[in-house]
This record gives sequence, structure tokens and C-alpha cells, in this order.
Amino acid sequence: MKKFLIPVIAFITLSFTLSGDTPWTADQLYDPTKLAAVIKDAKAKKPIIINTGTMRNIKGAIKYGPVSDYKGMDAFVAGVAKIDKTKEIVIYCGCCKLDHCPNIDPAYKHLKEKGYKNVKILNLVEDFVFEWTQKGYPMDAKQPY
Repeated sequence: MKKFLIPVIAFITLSFTLSGDTPWTADQLYDPTKLAAVIKDAKAKKPIIINTGTMRNIKGAIKYGPVSDYKGMDAFVAGVAKIDKTKEIVIYCGCCKLDHCPNIDPAYKHLKEKGYKNVKILNLVEDFVFEWTQKGYPMDAKQPY
């Protein structure tokens, strides 16, 4: 039975990954290296950065808690309602692979349904630790890990 299930699970996972079943497009992905450079540049126009999950905050990010639970989603909905719908918004989580994240999809869909025009997803394909913290990119020093 195990010999049968492993290939089936691998096929389903690979099919999901290759199917591109995400509500965002490739041009809505924000490169982590670019965001780190923007944060470090005192003169650069900063996007609104929103942490939709459980990971530490990127420098300047707003954290409402994981939107995959009711409390986090309620805080997120209330918080983003105060943001101008034309502002550039970058959302991230990084708890796991981007295509499997339980927090990015509902946050993104909510923003788009409410008419936010410039929503980006921080392109953390693998996870936050590997693609942000291990690279020494800017973190919120006030928030413990």
C-alpha cells in the first residue's frame, strides 16, 4: 500500500505545483532582493509590507497574524480597510512553499475582491528563512523570532 501511495502523493503534489493554480500572475511577484534594496534605500518609495502569517516581521512590515484563522483574518480585514486602494502593497508569509501557503491566497483574494489595484506577493518560493533571514535582509529588530 505504501509503495502505491508515495507515487500518487508525489504526482498530485507535482501536478498542483505545475498547474499554476494561483490567483496571481508572474508579474505580481515581488523579488526579495529588490524589496531588501528598497527597504535599505532611504530615498526609495516604500511599499506597504504586510505579514500575513506567523513569521517574523520584515523591517517596516505590518503584522495582523495568520489570515488562515478567523482572528488573523478579522485583524487583516480591519487593518487593510484603512489603506488607500492605489498604494503598492506587498504581502508575504513564508511559513512554507509559496504555492502551498495557507495565508497568502486568502489575503491576496481579499485585497483583489476589495479593489486594491497594486498588490504584489513577495516571491518566497521555498520559505522565509531560506530566502530572507539567511540572506541577512532587513528585519524588524523589535519583534523576537
